[in-house]
Amino acid sequence: MLILLDKNEQEGVSEDQRKQIREWVAQIKNHLEADMAKKIRVNIFDDLREALRYAATFERGEALNLRVTRIPASPSRCLPQEVRRIRQALHASQSLFATYLNVSPNAVRSWEQGTRRPRQAALKLLTIAKKNPKALLVA
Repeated sequence: MLILLDKNEQEGVSEDQRKQIREWVAQIKNHLEADMAKKIRVNIFDDLREALRYAATFERGEALNLRVTRIPASPSRCLPQEVRRIRQALHASQSLFATYLNVSPNAVRSWEQGTRRPRQAALKLLTIAKKNPKALLVA
């Protein structure tokens, strides 16, 4: 039950009515707080029970159905000849290849000449392109 009173109606409410409304509000508030606390306690208990069950299963050496995320190893160095071979597999000029990798044409030129090495994101993209050159065209 929700009671909304505008300014004019509030002035006409007796002190007994105000007291009754305050009691109702307090009862509703207590009921909601108790209900929420019970739900939180139940959720925490359930989570703890499930975690203990997993721990016991692990301790017994049984197989667990857990989510596993495998992080791939960092890509290895890419030699100048490999950069050129990947670019040629795409039949792309250095400028176009640079656009595919989101780097400057100067960077591609330097990689192919061996004066600089691709790093981080570019190296990862080159590793992907080495396995599947057409992947750069769809991304």
